[in-house]
Amino acid sequence: MLRPNYNCPPRPKACWGSAKANLGEFAPPGDMRQISWQVWADGSVDDVLVYKVEVKAENSDANSAKESIQVVSPAQLKISFEVPETLQISDEQYYPAAFELKARVRNEGACRLMAIYLKFRTPLFGALEKKESQKRFVPIVDAGEEVTLSWTVRPTDGFRGGNLYYGLTMQSEKGQQPALNRSTYAPRFTAQDLGRSTAV
Repeated sequence: MLRPNYNCPPRPKACWGSAKANLGEFAPPGDMRQISWQVWADGSVDDVLVYKVEVKAENSDANSAKESIQVVSPAQLKISFEVPETLQISDEQYYPAAFELKARVRNEGACRLMAIYLKFRTPLFGALEKKESQKRFVPIVDAGEEVTLSWTVRPTDGFRGGNLYYGLTMQSEKGQQPALNRSTYAPRFTAQDLGRSTAV
């Protein structure tokens, strides 16, 4: 009579049933039977796990077999959004006249990051330079690596100061994630700033 016993690693858990099973009497030599266990990782595993099955019989020596499996954590996305805090006024215009906004995408997980889009929301009184696309595809990011995407924005005619507000959202097969919001402050034009070109 065969009695297999499954030794599970400490962190994965058996889905159901007992770790021990009784296969009963085997008939002629060469008879074969199969048993299986289903397990899952509990989310804290990022390691090589070893599984072992021991078999004991009343009229035979004990035997065992073991296998290992590499469990890695999924891709973990971290996004930072860098914008200039303030603009200056120089020669009756804002300086810099056009400025760069950078999104840094870092994969802090153990799997490759794929199929991610970033969508930039242009501010009121702001326009993208060079007909840049608001929506950008993020290239494949391997574990531990980082990529940078950028947009160049110019204040539109009629903007006379205040805050330029930007938004950045991530889109994936899981849907759209909450936006990152940033702003750049520009001082308001004064009568003195606007009157320089007409001064005699």
